[in-house]
Amino acid sequence: MAPGTALSTILVVDDEPSIRQLVSSVLSASGYKVVEAETPEHALQIMSGEASVNLLVTDILMPDLNGNELARRLMADWPDLKVLFISGYEPAATVRVTGTLFLQKPFRVPDLLESVGQLLRHD
Repeated sequence: MAPGTALSTILVVDDEPSIRQLVSSVLSASGYKVVEAETPEHALQIMSGEASVNLLVTDILMPDLNGNELARRLMADWPDLKVLFISGYEPAATVRVTGTLFLQKPFRVPDLLESVGQLLRHD
């Protein structure tokens, strides 16, 4: 476990249960506190009462509200929130600001952990 990871809370948002559970399991096993949301709307509800989230890991393409719009809305209220976009599609429409990265699906576990670590090291 990397130093300081136990203090980091990650919100994982993906409408695909198997992906969400895999990402959450890997991050939990690596010492992070993980909160899961199956929809962007659920993520917004969670964040309305959870100001201690350090990182949002979100799929880009989801029904109703996409991950890009979710990130924009959350970053408006929590400007220090880091974002890792995950998608099987090209990242053409992702938020392009400091504190965001893109990871192409399918990805390897070490690549996920490296991306998360890279974002959280900048806290």
